Amino acid sequence: MTRFYFLVFIAAILLISCDTEKSGDAPLYYEQATKSFRDSLTAKLVNTDILEALRNDPESSNYDKWKGAFWALGLTNLKSDYVHSRLKFALNSYKEHPEDFRRGLLEAIITLYPGEFSDKFNVLIEKESNPKLSAMLAYNLQLAGVSGNEITTKMKKVFGTLGGHPILFMQQAYLGVAKEKQIENKPPLKALIKGTAPGKNVIFSFQRVNRELPGLVVIRKSDGEFVKAENDSIFYVPQFARASSDMPGFLTNGNTPMGIMSFVGFGKSENIFIGPTENLQLRLPYEADYQEYFHDQTKNLKWELPQYQNLLPVQWRGFTPILEAFYAGQAGRTEIISHGTTINPEYYKKEIYYPNTPSLGCLTALELWDENGQRIRSDQQKLVNALKANNISEGYFVVVDLDNKMLPVSIEELLNDYPEVFN
Repeated sequence: MTRFYFLVFIAAILLISCDTEKSGDAPLYYEQATKSFRDSLTAKLVNTDILEALRNDPESSNYDKWKGAFWALGLTNLKSDYVHSRLKFALNSYKEHPEDFRRGLLEAIITLYPGEFSDKFNVLIEKESNPKLSAMLAYNLQLAGVSGNEITTKMKKVFGTLGGHPILFMQQAYLGVAKEKQIENKPPLKALIKGTAPGKNVIFSFQRVNRELPGLVVIRKSDGEFVKAENDSIFYVPQFARASSDMPGFLTNGNTPMGIMSFVGFGKSENIFIGPTENLQLRLPYEADYQEYFHDQTKNLKWELPQYQNLLPVQWRGFTPILEAFYAGQAGRTEIISHGTTINPEYYKKEIYYPNTPSLGCLTALELWDENGQRIRSDQQKLVNALKANNISEGYFVVVDLDNKMLPVSIEELLNDYPEVFN
């Protein structure tokens, strides 16, 4: 899809007008969304947290400043010859630095310069024994066009088998058959929507494999019916599931993993980039214990894969991409929620997904704020309102990639392609 047509789509979204009281876009002031605060913050992030921090060569006395710079680079999307040269310099001394520094460095490179430095990555992956860092190296080599077989061979020289660790298991699965190819052969979507956690409330977030394109979210009630809007059509809001890094969902700070999370209630964040709008509190397997995840206080079992699979219809239980959430949780990933945003969208004005703002792997709904810090649109508030209006405060949240079309997911597409599900 060309950038022109994508911008036409975004313009159409932004021109939608609703009565503010009915839509949930009631006025809300947030100082950290004002233009003056954003301008001041950007100046600090660029001049102090990035440029000043990168000026000195990395060593133990300034690791925290460099790691802060890695984070700020991902947020501001700042690319320059200077940034490129300093990341390259740090990469040349990769082995000298601790693991948390190396992870931040790799994430910054993958975020800003995906697929670059492949010659160096090819050497590093032959020695890297940390599964997470090895998978990050492997992912960037994939972006550079290195074959899955070649990468797998290099990783096996370090780890032997790749099936014994959740990250390596998922990485091997996607090195063998690319995710988009697996999604092309996914089981019937009807079975997933109708047969996931029957009798429970389930929120579905439909996405593309290419997470630069926004998806959308709908709500299936415990009786199997979908929450409706006031005109009796299916309620939905657009939703963005891309991380700044665009890494796979089984990696920390990667895209929102495909699969099932538990919806355990609502919350409010003090994070100035999430903002004041209520969020949906989600839990991955292992992040929550059995009782919290399954909303069942009568049992307290240890986590095993079949427990997760039993939430799915039979056709989907062996489909590897839907297991991403399970293995992400097993690998230690946490703190994925569904929230609004007060990130300055101007950081991403050259990206195809503008005015959406990527996160560290959460699901974000579009929120717009004027220069005075007044909220003028909130898809997140609409989602919260729809859930509360239907007395839904717990259940499950399923993220599913539909295909690799180069278009945002639309409700018209779902209604036309899956009439037996939505009509």
